[in-house]
Amino acid sequence: MYFRTLEDFKNASGYTMDGFWYPRVTAIVSMKAKPGLYKFYAEQESFEAGEAMKAKSAEEGTLIHDVVEAILSGKQLVIPENIKPAVDAFLNFMSYNQVSAKQIEERLVSKKHRYSGTLDVLAEVNGQLGVLDIKTSYSIYRDYGIQ
Repeated sequence: MYFRTLEDFKNASGYTMDGFWYPRVTAIVSMKAKPGLYKFYAEQESFEAGEAMKAKSAEEGTLIHDVVEAILSGKQLVIPENIKPAVDAFLNFMSYNQVSAKQIEERLVSKKHRYSGTLDVLAEVNGQLGVLDIKTSYSIYRDYGIQ
């Protein structure tokens, strides 16, 4: 990815909070080699086909995040068919647990470690306060720990 200016890079890769710029965790993690992604590209018809699939997956992931946030905020909505299985899995989780969202999509910063990120959901689940990090991948990756 190329940036025209330093400001473009800073806006795409981090947050400015209290006058200081902090890189986002997702930007830091994206610099790391991802062997699974290399395998994915190798299995595709072409690099362009891989890029198209990756873009579609990212779009669906964003839509799933938006729908889950709306559900947790108590908003009524129509669930698009292409993400219905993922949303149904979340609704199934909700049916078996008492979930009370405290904060949704909250920007956070570690001044000590000088990085930032956005919390998906801070929630009380069955009486325990914790983080709901909405993931749409087929696997659990080590990088999720830092997130």
